[in-house]
Amino acid sequence: MGSPETENWRIADEAGPTHHMAEAVGRHIDTILKVAKIFNVPCEVITR
Repeated sequence: MGSPETENWRIADEAGPTHHMAEAVGRHIDTILKVAKIFNVPCEVITR
């Protein structure tokens, strides 16, 4: 097992690219998760 940063990249790679959605940071994650749930859109959080 590698460093935490390496593990985050592995998880992100498995989740796939951010094709039609830009990556978000920090304080916006909960809002994006709520909107994704409302529109029934898959959303992966890699790290907080």
